[in-house]
Amino acid sequence: MDEAKLEIRSCPKCGAAAKATADEFDIGVVCPKCGEAGVFPKAASDGPPVARPVHGVAGEASASGTSADDAVSTIIPYKNAAALIAYYLAVFSLIPCIGLFLGIAAFICGIIGLRKAKAMPSAKGKVHAWIGIIVGGLFALVWLAAIIWVIVNMNANRYWAR
Repeated sequence: MDEAKLEIRSCPKCGAAAKATADEFDIGVVCPKCGEAGVFPKAASDGPPVARPVHGVAGEASASGTSADDAVSTIIPYKNAAALIAYYLAVFSLIPCIGLFLGIAAFICGIIGLRKAKAMPSAKGKVHAWIGIIVGGLFALVWLAAIIWVIVNMNANRYWAR
């Protein structure tokens, strides 16, 4: 047999791998594991070989037992959307006019994200949630105070303008 033309297919009964040419598979082959003789159909997923991930790629366990995915989720808690949203809302709560609303939303999302991080530690995101709570709450208060100050001063100017 020519090694270049050999294929590997799975036994339809036990799933064991068998090696033969395409013609032999179509005629009939005996399974090396269960001994079942028959036609090994080419699976729909059979195709060109698929490259395996290299050690250290996201989701792959490293020698220390942690995965690269854990490192990414510590920096960007994509498994805890509420904490991540709280963080960005808090940052954008610095914008005048809409900062009050974004700050309140950041505060609420931060609390939700913190609860999720405590309930499911693998989700990460405690720091992002705390930033949402503190910065969002702080700027919500700052913008609320600024609005009150503007309203009070507008009324004071009207009163003295008479």
